[in-house]
Amino acid sequence: MKNIINFILFQAGWFACILFAAKDKAWYGITIILAIVAIHVALTRPKLNEFRLYFYTVLIGLLFDTLMRGFELITYEDAISPHPIAPIWILSMWLLFAITIRHSLYWLNSYKIGQVMLGLIGGPLAYIAGEKLGAVTLYETSLYFLALGWGVITPALFYWDKK
Repeated sequence: MKNIINFILFQAGWFACILFAAKDKAWYGITIILAIVAIHVALTRPKLNEFRLYFYTVLIGLLFDTLMRGFELITYEDAISPHPIAPIWILSMWLLFAITIRHSLYWLNSYKIGQVMLGLIGGPLAYIAGEKLGAVTLYETSLYFLALGWGVITPALFYWDKK
């Protein structure tokens, strides 16, 4: 049941954050995600190594999305973060993704191909949905870099989680 709640809260947080970012009210989305993470922590009582996973996921997200923004492969619709740094709202979404790795996505733990496929397909699809909802702008080559990045990052996060 906790995994179902984890999945539902992830989806709700993702949509809220994207919609608020698109309306230049990113702090509302960030606040919702922080509340979801707090609920998750209260329900699951994670150990220190899970908090490390959260930290590393956000750090990787900062590096990846800052590179995407810096190389002008993506434009974020927000007014609260300086160019070329990844916006805080996208970093909060990386944190939101991190809480799924040991819970609603746990079933992928022993399926490396599934992890890669989730990254290759799910990562770019999330950004495409974000573009359709008005939170980001993608460019001609954006999807290739998103697929490559997420296709490497997703299994890496599962690997680091096991360490």
